[in-house]
Amino acid sequence: GKRGESRWSMGVAGTDLGDALTANIQAMGLGTPVVVKVMSCTRSFSSVPASAVEAPWSHAPPASDPTQTAGAASGGAMVKVPFLKKFIAAFQNIGGADVVIFGMYVHEYAVDAAPRYAARAYVECLDSPPVWAGLSGIDRQRCATSIMHTYCAFIASRGFRFIHLLVPPPDDPDYYIFAPRSVPFRLRLNIHLLAWFNRVLETAQGMGVITDQRQSHRQGPRG
Repeated sequence: GKRGESRWSMGVAGTDLGDALTANIQAMGLGTPVVVKVMSCTRSFSSVPASAVEAPWSHAPPASDPTQTAGAASGGAMVKVPFLKKFIAAFQNIGGADVVIFGMYVHEYAVDAAPRYAARAYVECLDSPPVWAGLSGIDRQRCATSIMHTYCAFIASRGFRFIHLLVPPPDDPDYYIFAPRSVPFRLRLNIHLLAWFNRVLETAQGMGVITDQRQSHRQGPRG
């Protein structure tokens, strides 16, 4: 067959989410094929204080992740809150081979979950390896932006009402998917990540994908 027709990613099972993410990227008319797949979807649990499960959501710090509650270390009864953990990856076809150009872990709390968690998605981590020949850094960023916009629209169509994006503190050494970075590099990266998140959300709001946005701050590395 022609180059690019027999791709490794074609053997990964399709999903409605992966198909939607791929379709919107391909609609951009990039010079090289990019395919997005949901590589894994597993059921997991967060252990949280029972007193926090029914508490209404507060945007006050330190809760960037709805599972990170101020009372988590205070003792008392703990309960398990279920969520789906997904890994989403974008593949670029380079010389007939698939190369991962973007990865993202998300946590999805069902619409019928307890009030504090219901209908929320949390982007735990996203990352991209060094730019390869064949897809410019600008096009790579366009792909990532498309993935974020499409993901927001997709989960909204499934009844989700909130999405949480994390800009990690630069002293968090575990916030990566492909390769660890030095503290100075992470600091620069986080500045760019915050600016990019702001642009993504502003554009999404202008498109009507989201209706509002706000920032909160959390101290210390992830628990």
